[in-house]
Amino acid sequence: VADNNAILTYLEQPQFSRLINQEKLLRDQEQKTRNERVLDITRFLEQVGFWLILLFSLVAVLILFNSISLAIHAHQKEIAVMQLVGARHRFIAGGFMFEGMAIALLALVLSVILSQAVLSLLAKNLLAVIENESLLAGLNAILYHFEDRLWFTLIWQVLGALLVGAASSWLAIQLYLKKHSSFS
Repeated sequence: VADNNAILTYLEQPQFSRLINQEKLLRDQEQKTRNERVLDITRFLEQVGFWLILLFSLVAVLILFNSISLAIHAHQKEIAVMQLVGARHRFIAGGFMFEGMAIALLALVLSVILSQAVLSLLAKNLLAVIENESLLAGLNAILYHFEDRLWFTLIWQVLGALLVGAASSWLAIQLYLKKHSSFS
């Protein structure tokens, strides 16, 4: 789309006026305007997507932080005993970090299963309602894109879930250990 607009802009130059049909160029100008609108909408949706990812990541960190904090408080006696026998903070934090990563992965698996169920339900219902072939072709292209990049997306989601789980747990246990350390 952006290349198409660049070509049209180049062909608008005066030296091409004898070679190019002006009526067709005018129609192409209308297409250029539509292309620019599509590009603007795409940029806006990319920005909205970025901020939504950031917001959902922050919510995930807060939820995991709270879950791990509850687990830490439930195991206060065990943590105190580990500190008394000389366990390092890394050893104490390791179990909670593993728990945080496990919770994050479980949440990812549940969200993928629910997303697949919702998407398949929507696809079945949309096929019954939509009669416009070009819209159906567009939806098929979008679904093909997601299917084609499924493993790439899934790998990044797993890595993100592990990172969020580990970071949330590490933060929760470090705050707890800083507050309740016997040797500080």
